[in-house]
Amino acid sequence: MKAWLELMRAALGPTVVWDFVVGVLLAGISWHDGLWWAMASLVLIYFAGMILNDWRDRALDAEVGRLRPLIDGRIPPTTALAVAMMMFGGAYVCALRSGPFLGDFSLWLIAIVVVYDLIGADLRKHLGPALLAAARAFSISYGVIATLGAEELRATLGIATPLAYALYFLFLSRLAQREEHGVRGLNGLAFLVMAAASPALLTQFQSPSWIFYVGWLAVAALLLVPAWPHRHNFWDPKQVQIMVRRSLSLAPLIPGLCLLASSDSQTQMYAPIALLVCVLVGRLVRSYST
Repeated sequence: MKAWLELMRAALGPTVVWDFVVGVLLAGISWHDGLWWAMASLVLIYFAGMILNDWRDRALDAEVGRLRPLIDGRIPPTTALAVAMMMFGGAYVCALRSGPFLGDFSLWLIAIVVVYDLIGADLRKHLGPALLAAARAFSISYGVIATLGAEELRATLGIATPLAYALYFLFLSRLAQREEHGVRGLNGLAFLVMAAASPALLTQFQSPSWIFYVGWLAVAALLLVPAWPHRHNFWDPKQVQIMVRRSLSLAPLIPGLCLLASSDSQTQMYAPIALLVCVLVGRLVRSYST
């Protein structure tokens, strides 16, 4: 079981659930049974995508000596591929069970994930960050679309939240592309600075209170302070991986800032849950990461 949890990147699974919940909260949607099916669909797509990604990269992982489940023999690659395909199919079935709106949209998200995982290295270098950013924007919109349909997305959730979250992952993905060969410290820090700046979009479409700006400053400090002393050094692949994993563990704070930026005081009260999600993810990463 531990091998499967590592393969599926289960440690980051709570971030996907948090994305889903935040979107529902910001849109002011009351919880209903269809949302359970929609959440299951999203989680299955995430897990399937992680498995497919490792299946695609198994030769590279073996070359660089990563001890991942498909490399050390704990899980056969053909079994992993079959499970990923079944998960994608299950995700589509769950989307259909959630209501009349999510079926086609789930196929679009599945397509983005599959293209991201299977395109060649050259294309992934250029398209990969954008595809990942789109997938995370979709994840925070998933529950809203399941309930109201895509046509109502802008009127309820708006565009600032998905765009800000997408930008965070866009720049983080650009940094992650340097995990193979390393990066100059200033260049790596620049990606983190841009990721930390992504919540600025929230201020362009609404008028957050001072609490949002305090939270934003705290998030920026968590992202940048550990990297700042190393800005003049070369970050080797291991250090880049540490920075990326840390930033992924902090990703739930961005939807938390979206909640703080809401004009509804009750919605703002859910923002501290982001800290609990980060703590949970941090502990899971230490137990189920490769």
